[in-house]
Amino acid sequence: MAGQVTVEDMARLYVPRLLAAQPTGQFRIGGFCIGSALAWEIAHQLCKAGRKVEFVVLIDSPSLNGRKVLRVAKRVLSLIARISPNSIREKI
Repeated sequence: MAGQVTVEDMARLYVPRLLAAQPTGQFRIGGFCIGSALAWEIAHQLCKAGRKVEFVVLIDSPSLNGRKVLRVAKRVLSLIARISPNSIREKI
C-alpha cells in the first residue's frame, strides 16, 4: 500500500469544504455504516475549529466498544494487502 488514509485524514479534506459551504451557523452531521466514523470525526474537527455541531446522527454504525476489534481487523487486512499480488491488493 502506498499510504494509509485514516478517518482523520478524510475528515481534514471535508471540513474546509463544509466551512466554505456554510460559513456561519450550526452543523447537523450524519453518517451511515462505516461513514458514521467519518461523520463523528468531522463533527469532532468542526468543534475543535470552534464551530457548533447541533447533533450527529450515526445510522447502523459499528459499535464504539468494538474499536479494538476493528483495529485488529484493519491490521489483518493491511497485512494481507502487503503480501497479496497487486490484483488482489487493489481490491482490499
